[in-house]
Amino acid sequence: MLFGIISSASILIPLIIGLLWYRKIDFNQKIFLGFLCFSAVIEVFVNYYSYYKLNNLWLFKILLFSEFFFFIWFFGRLIKFPMWFWLLSISVFFAILSIEFYFKFISNLTTTLNYAFIVFFLYFIFQSAFMILKIFEENDVKFNENYFFWISFSRLFYFLTILFIFIYPTFVDGFSNRTLYSLAFISINTVGNILMNILYTISFVCKKSRI
Repeated sequence: MLFGIISSASILIPLIIGLLWYRKIDFNQKIFLGFLCFSAVIEVFVNYYSYYKLNNLWLFKILLFSEFFFFIWFFGRLIKFPMWFWLLSISVFFAILSIEFYFKFISNLTTTLNYAFIVFFLYFIFQSAFMILKIFEENDVKFNENYFFWISFSRLFYFLTILFIFIYPTFVDGFSNRTLYSLAFISINTVGNILMNILYTISFVCKKSRI
């Protein structure tokens, strides 16, 4: 519970800095700040449900779906995605819906629900890496002065960090019930979340630059 609170509370770091620098950041950064506010609200409810030992998995799914649509729209404001990227995004969306439908209405298994999360994470990793490559294509852009880079790099780092802890119990039956795994899961996710939010903070204080 303590680790969860610390992990969730770390979102206050970029939120506070973003609000302090509100007059200095541009419109896209303000949009991103709004998304962080939304994420913070979800985190509050996640911890509330966790405290009372209620199922909060559906809140995590809401956050993932929100992140899926938000960053497609948000990054779409910055670059023009090729057709194959849109086809991939649509395929990923329907793949996730199919997985959710299958395990909720057809299969009685619950241990494989992580498959939907894995698809989400792999897509976010690819999406973030794609954005970083597009930024690097501009020779006159310094990545350390580009907030688009820091937002993309933050997400890439976080989802690469937590991908393994979601994949391993999916393929090793019963392992997710072990105490050691639970501790490792919470610890890795907490560290990853804190570092991601610190990197998000850099996106508000670095110099403004455009792709």
